[in-house]
Amino acid sequence: MTRGPVRRSLIAALALGTAFVGSTNAYVLERGSSHVPDRSTTAGRSGEATLVVLGAGVRPDGAVSTVLRDRLDQAIELWNEGISKKILVSGDHGRDGYDELGPSRAYLVAAGVPDEEIFLDHAGFDTYSTFWRAHRIFGASRVVVVTQAFHLPRALYYARAEGLEADGVAADRHTYPFAMRYAAREVVSRTVAPIYVFFQRKPRAPGGGAGLLATNGHTTHDPHE
Repeated sequence: MTRGPVRRSLIAALALGTAFVGSTNAYVLERGSSHVPDRSTTAGRSGEATLVVLGAGVRPDGAVSTVLRDRLDQAIELWNEGISKKILVSGDHGRDGYDELGPSRAYLVAAGVPDEEIFLDHAGFDTYSTFWRAHRIFGASRVVVVTQAFHLPRALYYARAEGLEADGVAADRHTYPFAMRYAAREVVSRTVAPIYVFFQRKPRAPGGGAGLLATNGHTTHDPHE
């Protein structure tokens, strides 16, 4: 093959790849469009929403990171407004020595959220798994998703693809030093999101129970139960 055809093939492949990335990202952004839920109609409503806080990193000393703290602070504000009586915190607690859930729970309790109203998903290893499990294991039907703006469209896309009635609230309270890195990574994540949904990808830890939101939050605090 001569240099000319090779170059044309590479350009064509690049154009197709760019078109695929652009179209999947546009689709997820459109399907994941968000708005702040109406507190006046949500608070006290039958079948009220569950606040879902997406996990994020914790520091080596166990303190919540700035990104995670902002998500928790936003959830506390919404909880204080009466938008929900239940907070489902999702995150990574899949190995010894690393726990995103314990520090999050302690932070919420210190802010006045009753321990029994805090539900922990120790197998929320990624955004897709969080909403698969929120619906099928915890029994959620309506959710208000709390995460940063760059992450919110994909989170809502997954929630709605799972059949949840979902609103979202952005938790951007600071300027994040790695914002450009987060945004670039999100482009990749949005590209594969429709593939996960189409092929009904199974989470790493599907779990065996169901309807956990109908119980006391304490039943979810021990990852071994």
